[in-house]
Amino acid sequence: MTRRLAFLVLATLAVLCLSLVSSTAQAQTEPTKSPIDIREPNPVPPNSIPRPNSGTAPASPGDLGGGLQLTLLGLIAAFPVVAVFGIRRAARAGAKPTTTPTSSKSTSSVV
Repeated sequence: MTRRLAFLVLATLAVLCLSLVSSTAQAQTEPTKSPIDIREPNPVPPNSIPRPNSGTAPASPGDLGGGLQLTLLGLIAAFPVVAVFGIRRAARAGAKPTTTPTSSKSTSSVV
């Protein structure tokens, strides 16, 4: 057990040291030029989230806002609810007292 723990600690330290070395090597390289020139005024600032009413309506079910995406959202939202109800149901079923009689002594004999 102690050997396994020592190995895990050493492996974690090795990974941390290697990640620090690689991050310092990346920091020393020349910075890349951005595709957007910051000095020029940009009339519309870049945004990863589209503005309201700036896109197009979904043409196929897989497009943004299409039927498949909305179905997936519904499944993702419904899964935790179903899981919680299932766990509660199983917990309540396990908490009920059993009605089967139990004997205090066993009558079997060992040969």
